[in-house]
Amino acid sequence: MSFFSRLSAAMVASVAMATVSVGAASAASAPDPYSGRVTTHTTVRTPDPIKTHTRVDISVKVTANSPTQPTGTVTLTLTTATGKAGQARVAAAGPAGWTRTINYDGGTTHLKGPAFPKVGTWLISARFTPDDHHFRGSRDGWVFDVIAGDDGGNDHNGDDDHNGLLPDTGGPALMWLLLGVCLVGGGAGAVVVARRRASEPASA
Repeated sequence: MSFFSRLSAAMVASVAMATVSVGAASAASAPDPYSGRVTTHTTVRTPDPIKTHTRVDISVKVTANSPTQPTGTVTLTLTTATGKAGQARVAAAGPAGWTRTINYDGGTTHLKGPAFPKVGTWLISARFTPDDHHFRGSRDGWVFDVIAGDDGGNDHNGDDDHNGLLPDTGGPALMWLLLGVCLVGGGAGAVVVARRRASEPASA
């Protein structure tokens, strides 16, 4: 074998080994698409606003970009919140620190929260903890207002004045009843007088 033939064979062998080494290194450093956990998204909502002395209806839903529905537990917590648009609000009177942990098996879950004796602004927080390491946990929060209801509690500004109209106390109905009694009495008196006149003998 000539010198040039040996040199060519050595170069081909070197290139082949380098290609194999690069391929092995690339295979070792490539990320495993199945090793990462799937991100979840938790959504918690309530009606907004709600009235005082009304139990709040809380809905929770957890979604993920996966054919498998994430399941686990959801921890809900109520705290007072600042006003909307960053404005401070007076601390609301109510069940601050209320918390519940529920089992989550998919779909939208509804549960009744506490009632609120005073007006104010509240934050409901939800934390999802999956029971499968295939998913990641997630959180969400929702701010809602509590306004004065029909009874208004101790807040007299919440009294319902029916748009300024006076309440119906039964006065008009009582008036018609008395008028009817008077008409019946008057009619009965007229009948008695007519009969007496009819029974009296005619004067000669």
